[in-house]
Amino acid sequence: MFGLIIRLREPLSEQGRADFAQASVLSCIVGVVRGVSLVAFIPAALALTSGNPAWGMSLSAWLVVLGVCAVASFIVEYLLAMRSYSVAFDFLSNMHRAIGDKVASLPLGSFRADTAGKTSRLVSRELMVLGEIFAHMYSPLIAAIVTSATMLVGIAVFSPILGLVCVVAIPIVGGGVWVARRCLQSGAALKEPPARELS
Repeated sequence: MFGLIIRLREPLSEQGRADFAQASVLSCIVGVVRGVSLVAFIPAALALTSGNPAWGMSLSAWLVVLGVCAVASFIVEYLLAMRSYSVAFDFLSNMHRAIGDKVASLPLGSFRADTAGKTSRLVSRELMVLGEIFAHMYSPLIAAIVTSATMLVGIAVFSPILGLVCVVAIPIVGGGVWVARRCLQSGAALKEPPARELS
């Protein structure tokens, strides 16, 4: 995981790296807020159904907690989205510049009939997919991990036995994800060969 983060930072400018660090911190904060919100539903539901305070707080107090979490989530997720898109644009700008510098330095004999098509596809579709890692994939991944950890702690506090069951389920879920990835890789290996570049 840390190796992935280091690799993602490499093509960024200094400002992009600062924004990337801020996006990482904001992703963790978003994860904690989401986890606390989801855990807070447990005592709120208990207070609602029983009519008695749960975990030392009444239903009204838990509704206030949920409201505060909702407002905090709105603010932090907005800041995270802005930082994530800033990092993505920084990445795209730097990569376009690097590719342009590389193409400009090539001798004329390096260009063939399909060079224009390959380069055009590289700087449009492939780079946009890579940019989406920063805009749509990295931050949600970090937030989901932190959310799960926060919920695991909250569930363990609520019910240690249920928390233990959740901990035991982690390797089972991980094994299922591994099997699913292997199936996807096997399916990808059966795809048709790429069409010949004509442009």
